[in-house]
Amino acid sequence: MTSTLVYMVLQFLQPFLGLVLLQPIFLHYFSADEYGILSMMTAYTVLVGPLATLGIGSGFYRFYYDYHKSTTALYRFLGQLTSVALILLGFSALVLFNFGDSFFRFLFKDEAIRFWPYGFWATLTGFGNAIYILFVVLLRNQKRLKLFSALVGIQVLLSVSLQLFLVMSMGYGLEGALMGRGIALVATVVVVLIIFFKYLTFKIDFDKIREPILFARSELPNSVLNWGFSIGDRFLLERLLNTTLVGIYGLLNTLVGMIEMGYFMLRAAVLPYVYEAFELEKDAAENQFERVYRFYTICLLLGITAVIFAVCCLHLITDKPDYLQVRQYVFIYSIGYLCGGVNFLLYLQFFYQKKPEIVLFFNSIGISSIILFNVLLTPIIGLWGAVTASVFTKCTLCLLLYIQYPKLFSPLSKIPGIKSFLLLFLSILSISMYLTAANHISYPTAGLAQFCLLAGVLLWMNKDLIQVLRK
Repeated sequence: MTSTLVYMVLQFLQPFLGLVLLQPIFLHYFSADEYGILSMMTAYTVLVGPLATLGIGSGFYRFYYDYHKSTTALYRFLGQLTSVALILLGFSALVLFNFGDSFFRFLFKDEAIRFWPYGFWATLTGFGNAIYILFVVLLRNQKRLKLFSALVGIQVLLSVSLQLFLVMSMGYGLEGALMGRGIALVATVVVVLIIFFKYLTFKIDFDKIREPILFARSELPNSVLNWGFSIGDRFLLERLLNTTLVGIYGLLNTLVGMIEMGYFMLRAAVLPYVYEAFELEKDAAENQFERVYRFYTICLLLGITAVIFAVCCLHLITDKPDYLQVRQYVFIYSIGYLCGGVNFLLYLQFFYQKKPEIVLFFNSIGISSIILFNVLLTPIIGLWGAVTASVFTKCTLCLLLYIQYPKLFSPLSKIPGIKSFLLLFLSILSISMYLTAANHISYPTAGLAQFCLLAGVLLWMNKDLIQVLRK
């Protein structure tokens, strides 16, 4: 598990530095309106790359282990997928760069949200990420720690440095933040492609990429739906509310969403061990699943308590009233991320079994719930409607998974004391929410109290695992 921790920390580097170095700058220089635009461009970036490449990159993620025994065969397979992705990105660029303005006028109510320059830089970032992620997966799965560290580290430091320079020194504001992201990612991808150039080709071997394309056909809709109820709801809120409230909700998502980014990184770190477990004998497989799921769950719960504490101390970073509103939502909003983290882990088994249609089904329910409850509740209770819709949806999906596939929860149920701890967890968050809303205690006090109590109890309950990790 030592190498697992290293990969997890490295992949968590970018969002962590973004939070520590960039968010204070953004909150100082950007109004809530501008932060709302940044939030929507970030969400757009996540989606535009997979859409432009038709999700073909997910084929490498899934079919890596069909080629990993031969380095030459693996690189040729990656070269085929990368070449197809570059061709698709070229066609997508021609369309978006010519019709982007019309598309953004149709997509957004606020005329301040323009394709030029905001959408252009967000598109460039999304395109670059569609290629970049292929090589991150390659180096991580090959366990080439030094090269992985170099690739991730250079990209992260370049991105953060450029954004700080363009926003603070050059005074480019929101455009500077988006420009810094785009330039850093594209520059990194260009260097990687130059190194990998001999494996790129316009002679596509369709026999080799047929299976990844068929897999992507069902995986892409699932990715879109997952995006929809993870971060796509802010596009709906821009229509139902206004850009300022989207900015507040976007900040809430950014801060509490560090939990989600954490379990993205956790899943990436444990993925090789999960897939490896499927190849083991029954008893060995069960033991490995239990160890991996326990490690994942402990990290997830610790991350949630830490993020709640950090959000409760937001006043140390900004004194703007709009931004400080996010603290009132943090306790209940975090519960949704706990259920979302569990769902995210359990979906791995469906992907390994090449049954993404099951995840597609659950994501369809999720996005339908998000849209329905936002439309019904947001016009009446504002952002509380959006928070309620998000939490209700994630918890409902977790319950439905348990009803339909109870065996998937078996490794989780074997974690020592997990049921008692979850009861304590929910009780403490509920009490904290009530006491802060009634002004009986301050947010920093509530945040510190819940963190010390919950983290202390969790670590004590799992001291045997901590001793193993130290070895």
